[in-house]
Amino acid sequence: DLQLGVDDASALEIGVRDLPPELTDLSVSDVVEGWTATLTGRVVDEFRSGDVSLIIDWGDGSPVQTQALLPGAELFSIDHRYLDDAPAGTSSDMSLIQVTVVDARNGQDQGTAIVTITNAAPQLAANFVEVNPDGSVDLYGLNSDPGLLDDHRVVIDWGDGSADTALSLLPGLDWFSSTHAYAATGDYEIVIAVSDDDGGSSLSTVDVSVTDIAVQVTQAASSGTLLVNAWLAPAPKLATSQPALFQYQHGSVPATPL
Repeated sequence: DLQLGVDDASALEIGVRDLPPELTDLSVSDVVEGWTATLTGRVVDEFRSGDVSLIIDWGDGSPVQTQALLPGAELFSIDHRYLDDAPAGTSSDMSLIQVTVVDARNGQDQGTAIVTITNAAPQLAANFVEVNPDGSVDLYGLNSDPGLLDDHRVVIDWGDGSADTALSLLPGLDWFSSTHAYAATGDYEIVIAVSDDDGGSSLSTVDVSVTDIAVQVTQAASSGTLLVNAWLAPAPKLATSQPALFQYQHGSVPATPL
């Protein structure tokens, strides 16, 4: 048997290898754009030689995140907000998350997880119209989309058979407005469609009643006579508005009905 004295024991050197930390059980929850995904996992560090940190690349172009772990902690849970399901043109996209764990002696381990980010369709949170004295209509709308980096397109059908109005909204632009002049009085249903750059869309409608319209003025070819085509508002003895054509000689007041 080997026997050591006190003096011999002091000369004995025992080497202990400092094992690097181990990263295990990585998992991430899928998410809708604009909301937060949660990354969970476990770090095994047998000797806890010092501080341990996580270095996380979320795979969406955001800055790399460094997260220190509390002393003695093994389990971790970290949230991250995905602003968009990039690239555009798809209803959902996958992003590769790369995680590195580093201890105080620069021991390292790495792992990956894949998160699916789903597009959210835009919604018209509010819309209203204002009828002006000349009968034209101002339309205002508020677009709401959790995808803060989405481009949007708004198409307005004024309900009178005229050409649609198309508006483009860059990321961060939520409010929009447009003005339309109706050619005749009446009740109209305005249909507003909004879509994002990933194919999400929604519709909204608003009703408007037009009781007066703008006067339209055209100039005759050579006589200097102005022909005014106007709609008259209902008089007390008239049930409905009636069209009337007036002839107006420059400098004369009032105009003479034809």
